[in-house]
Amino acid sequence: MLRLHRHGASPLEVSQDRMLVGREPGCDLVVEDKSVSRRHAYLENRGGSWFVVDQGSANGTFVNGAQVGEAQLIDGQELRLGMVPLRVEIESAMAGTVLMGAPVQGTVLMSAGSMAPPAPAQQQSWGAPPPPAYAPPAAPAYAAPAAAYAPAAPAYAAPAPAAPAYTPTPQDEAAALLGVHPQAGADEVKARYMDLASDLEAKMAAARTPNLKATYERNLDELRKAAELLSPGFTTVDVADLPAAAPTVIPDELDMSIPAPVRQALVERPPEAAEPRSGLPPTSTVTIGFIAMGFFALSMFFSLGAGKDTKARVKVQNTQDVQKARADAIKYKEIEGLAAANVLANAPLKLCNKGTQSYELSWMGAVYSTVSPDTGRTVLKSFNSGFCGGDFKLTLAPGAEQAVKANGSSDKCKWDGQGLYFAAAFKHPTLPDKLLRISAPLTGVTGCVAIGEGW
Repeated sequence: MLRLHRHGASPLEVSQDRMLVGREPGCDLVVEDKSVSRRHAYLENRGGSWFVVDQGSANGTFVNGAQVGEAQLIDGQELRLGMVPLRVEIESAMAGTVLMGAPVQGTVLMSAGSMAPPAPAQQQSWGAPPPPAYAPPAAPAYAAPAAAYAPAAPAYAAPAPAAPAYTPTPQDEAAALLGVHPQAGADEVKARYMDLASDLEAKMAAARTPNLKATYERNLDELRKAAELLSPGFTTVDVADLPAAAPTVIPDELDMSIPAPVRQALVERPPEAAEPRSGLPPTSTVTIGFIAMGFFALSMFFSLGAGKDTKARVKVQNTQDVQKARADAIKYKEIEGLAAANVLANAPLKLCNKGTQSYELSWMGAVYSTVSPDTGRTVLKSFNSGFCGGDFKLTLAPGAEQAVKANGSSDKCKWDGQGLYFAAAFKHPTLPDKLLRISAPLTGVTGCVAIGEGW
């Protein structure tokens, strides 16, 4: 029988010749630890010998500290699945049997009790027995009298008391966790601890989920306690001297690795750097009036989304920037003059994803010109997706091109996609609390507006 002992938990008993161990509830043996893969390894009995066979786990399978793909298990070894150490106990199925010699394949099993004496030779039933090959010594001159009474041997002999079951000491469990002998010296314990701790520090710095990071922190704390138990004092002094692990992005079974352009933007860009924005083309004197009015409209959109109350709206309208935009607009041509000069000609909005990630739209606003059915004059109107609720959704896959339109159930969420100016905010593909913003005029645009390029 194969048993796997884990510190602070009940042992895992392998009762079949082939059992799957992993984090998935459907496994034969379940180990609930984030460092253990869903289907981590098989434990197989091959002709009386136990083997462990790794199933391509993310964090590896180790025997006595060495990573293996397949290896034979021997009583007393340390088997580590990811960051979970297990002490191997192998008990023979034959009662009273012990291992003799080196623990390898082909080990000879011998009875632990006294060996049975050889059977006596069968006596012949005819003739006189042959004389002995030697002369027995003469009987002593004095012979002790036979005892008058000899007690009969008891019919039942009490069995010898069973040896007490082995209970590992805290030092044994600490040594199994570190992969050293319980009597290892302080230098060996220190070297082993620093090696394992450095590996854990690197994995903890690269962990992309809070649960995985918490698992590595818990494993590091157990490792520190084990080292302190075997060699008291050194961890409180030398932990600060451990080498710092540079954060890296590594793939694992939980999700895909972040592409290089996005990773470079996340890691190398200084925190105080501004978010990427598309640049605006230089404006001409003919469109200055339109740009001023567009600035006023966009200020309202970004500051006053759905759910802003009237008090906040009035506060924004009275700001110095809005008042200045209104005053500047008076200096230039009226809307009719701009319409006659074909400055207010709408153009269709089409987005092209030039990046390597899918981008989901969070908000969009636009300014467009139209002819009022009441007066017949050209007027400017705006579209704000904040009034659409869940009726306006847009997700662009890498390389996708899509014309933008809004066909919501309410009048406030209807727009044919033709406009003079637009602004949008996309959800960051890896940082949920961050938005990627873009804005640009549509007048004169004949192709699509690129997003994702350089983000």
